[in-house]
Amino acid sequence: MIGAGMGGLTCAALLAHYGLSVAVVEAHSKAGGCAHTWSRRHEGREFDFDVGTSLFFGFHERPSDNPIAAVIDLLGETVEAEPYAESKTALFFPEGTFRTQIGSLDFADNVQQMWGRKARLEWEALQGACRALGEGATAIHPMAVRFDGSVMLTAGLRSPVGMFQSMRAMGRLGDRKFGDVVREHVSDPNVLTFVDTLCKATSGIGTDDVVASYMVRTFNQLYSPGAKLEFPTGGGQGIVDAIVRGLRKRGGRMALGSRVERVLSEGGRATGVLLKGGRAIRATRAVVSGATVWDTLSLVEGRQGRVRAGGEWTDSEDESEAEGEGEPGRGRVSDAYARQVEEMGVHDSFMHLHAAVTARDGEDLPLHSFFFDPEAVRGASSWPTVCIPSAVDPTAAPDGYHVVHSYFAEPFSPWDAVSPRSEAYARMKADREARLWGFAEQALPGARDRSVLALTGSPLTHARFLNRHRGTYGPKNLQRYAGMPEANSPMPGLYVCGDSTWPGIGTPAAAASGMWVANTLVSVGKHWAALDELRL
Repeated sequence: MIGAGMGGLTCAALLAHYGLSVAVVEAHSKAGGCAHTWSRRHEGREFDFDVGTSLFFGFHERPSDNPIAAVIDLLGETVEAEPYAESKTALFFPEGTFRTQIGSLDFADNVQQMWGRKARLEWEALQGACRALGEGATAIHPMAVRFDGSVMLTAGLRSPVGMFQSMRAMGRLGDRKFGDVVREHVSDPNVLTFVDTLCKATSGIGTDDVVASYMVRTFNQLYSPGAKLEFPTGGGQGIVDAIVRGLRKRGGRMALGSRVERVLSEGGRATGVLLKGGRAIRATRAVVSGATVWDTLSLVEGRQGRVRAGGEWTDSEDESEAEGEGEPGRGRVSDAYARQVEEMGVHDSFMHLHAAVTARDGEDLPLHSFFFDPEAVRGASSWPTVCIPSAVDPTAAPDGYHVVHSYFAEPFSPWDAVSPRSEAYARMKADREARLWGFAEQALPGARDRSVLALTGSPLTHARFLNRHRGTYGPKNLQRYAGMPEANSPMPGLYVCGDSTWPGIGTPAAAASGMWVANTLVSVGKHWAALDELRL
C-alpha cells in the first residue's frame, strides 16, 4: 500500500482483516494524510493542529452508513465521538449570522428570515425531494460494493430489495446534473446561489456540473433535518489512530518516513515498489496506491515533477523488510488511462492559518464557522472555513488556550511561478494571511491580538507536506462518471484508491474507494463473511 491517507489506511486495514499480508509505506512521519494532526511546541506547551478535515458523522450508528465507521467496527476498534449542539456551527451571511447547522429545522427559519417565506418553502421542498430520491441512493450499504461483477452477489443477491431501490433511483436520476433537480423545486436566486455554494464546498464543482446522484446522497447525509454531526476526541487523528491500531493487531506493517520512488513491474505487471534509498518491497497479490492518480502515474512511469520533490520527512519507524533482489523494469499504464488522468480537472489547493490563542472565561465559541458572503466565495471552489476544535474537544489544546484553523481554497497556478524565498511569495502569502485572520477574527473576536503562535501555509506548503500533485484537494470530474477513474487497475496488479478516484473527495468517499478495492481483492466468501459481521 502506497500512502497512509484515509483511502489507503481503510484499504490496508480491511485487507489485513481479510487475512492478507499487508505492508503500508508512507512518506510522512505520521499516518492519516489530509486527516492527520501535527504538533508544535511553544513556550513549553504543545499545540496540535488539524490538517484540514473536520466534518464527521456516523460513529454511533449501527450499522453506520459511514464507510470509515464500518471498517473500524470490523476491526473491533472504537472512536470516542460525541454529537455537538447546533449552536456549535456558525453560518455567516451578509444578512446575518446564525448559530445552527445547515440541515436543521432551525435553518429553514433562518432562510425565511433572510430571503422570505417563498425561499423557505423552496428550500424545504428541495430537502424533501433529496430525501425521497436518497432512499434509493442509500439503499445499498457501501460495504456491499466491489469493483467487479461479483457485486451482483454481495449487493444484489444479499439485498435484492435494496438493489431494486438503488437501480430505480439511478434510473430516475441517470446522468442528470444536480442543477436539474434543484430547479424543479427552487427559483429563488438566493437559494440557488446558496445551493451552488454547498455543491462547490462538497464536490469542488457547481450544481450544473456535479451529478445528481452524488449530491442527493450528500444532502441526505449532511443537509437533511435530523442529520447529526460528531467530533471525535483528537479530531481526525483519533480516527486514524483507531484504524492503525486495527491494522497492526491483524499483522499489518507500516513504515513511516518511507518515500516511494516508483512502482516496480515485471512482464507488464506491478510487482512491488522501490523506496528512496534503494530498498525494494515485493508484492505477491497487488500494489495499491493511495496517492492521487496524477502522482501514481508519475510513480509508474518515473516522471517526477516539481511537487514530487516534497519536504524532508523524519524517519519515525521502519518495520518493512526488503524482499527480493535485482532491478525490475519500469511499468507503463495504458495510453487510455494516462490520457484520462491528464485530462482530469484538478481541484484547487488551500491557504491555511493555524494559530494558538489565549482563552477567555465564559466565551461560547463555534466549532465550525462557514462564510457565505458573495465576495468571499466569488470564483472560489469552496467556502472559507474556521475550525476551533477546542470549542468541543477539551483535549485539543492546553488549558487556557484554543487552537484555530482558518482556511480557504486557493488556486495553485499563481504560486507555481514563484520561489518560496522570493519577495513575491512573501507578498502573496501576507495578502492571503490577512484574509485568513479576517475570518478567524469573526469566529473568535480578538483572535490576532490573543495569538501566541501563528503559522501560515500556502498551496506550495500543502503540496510539500501532504505530498500531493499541485497541492490538490482532488479531482473536478464528478460531473461524469466516465471522466473520473475508478479504482480499477491502470495496469495489471496495480490499483488506485483515495479521493482522486470514484466516489471522490472527502474522508467518507476516500474511505469508500479503499474499501471497494479491498473487497475486490478477496473472494466473495470473505467479503460475504464481513457483511455478516456487520449484520448488513
